Amino acid sequence: MKNPDGYFSSNTVDLFYYKDLILTSFSAQFAYANEEKPILIKTDFSWGNGNDFKLFRKYATLTCRFSSDS
Repeated sequence: MKNPDGYFSSNTVDLFYYKDLILTSFSAQFAYANEEKPILIKTDFSWGNGNDFKLFRKYATLTCRFSSDS
């Protein structure tokens, strides 16, 4: 944000960007209604190639959210 003088203000706010995860395979294709079934998903987190594990551990809230298209 620029101040009234036209300069950017120093606000000590750090911004972090991350590379999206790549999901490649799933352990199950379907589940019956009301069935509790663990799903294993092979995931490339891009650690060291766009994502920094130490920053994730320090600042992120790691959660799992997914939905089905069918």
